[in-house]
Amino acid sequence: SPGTEARDRFEKWQVYQRLPALQHYVLVARDRPHLEVYDRVDGVWRGFQVIEGLDGTLDLPAIGVTLSLREIYQRVLSD
Repeated sequence: SPGTEARDRFEKWQVYQRLPALQHYVLVARDRPHLEVYDRVDGVWRGFQVIEGLDGTLDLPAIGVTLSLREIYQRVLSD
């Protein structure tokens, strides 16, 4: 819902960015293959990217994870 999206984008982000162990913050659209990715680089939140389309790839190096958007959205878009 728009209210949940606003809460994730603003309120939760204000809290999460203060967590020293958090290295990546990913917002996932529920209705289309679209991610917004924030990365902490050398202790500072400075990386931001938008990944769109099923051919996109999410790379989270701090935790050693790489996923294609096709994998992420496989069950969502097929239902």
